Amino acid sequence: MEKLVTNRLNCHVAKNGLLANVQGGFGGGRGTVDQVMRLRDTIGKCSDNRGYGVAVFIDFQSACGMLWHHGIFCELLEIGMDGRVFTYVQQFLTRRAMRVRVGSGLSETRCLEGGTPQGSIISPLLFLIMIGDLPSGIKDTETTLFADDSCMFKSGKNLDVIVRKMQSSLNKLTE
Repeated sequence: MEKLVTNRLNCHVAKNGLLANVQGGFGGGRGTVDQVMRLRDTIGKCSDNRGYGVAVFIDFQSACGMLWHHGIFCELLEIGMDGRVFTYVQQFLTRRAMRVRVGSGLSETRCLEGGTPQGSIISPLLFLIMIGDLPSGIKDTETTLFADDSCMFKSGKNLDVIVRKMQSSLNKLTE
């Protein structure tokens, strides 16, 4: 069932162009080489023009494990994914629980209020949907995404201006 829902959600996302065009990995239709070539091209142009370049590499640690359930539900509704697929995802993520075993000891059961199951086939797609609008919210720098890794970069003639714009973009990302 999870595979059917993932396929349906993938079709909806692809048909409506909902993934960021700078996304690669997790089914984004592009690979690491595409992302490296974009950065390499920027570095080459910067070098040819005797300018400066600044890049910040970001790793969204435990990307799928940290997803906020309510945020996923809001994003799904915003992209027009309601009905049975929405209901399935909502029920799939709601009221999940975990226990930890160490040796012969077993912890209390705890409800999970966030995250998607590790190894689940739908988890990477839900992550991509959650970060899909990230590049459009950051105007002062270029952004490249590969699965749960990102690179923000900026080049130009004035290093102080580049650093200021990069910091502004990082502040927006934090927000």
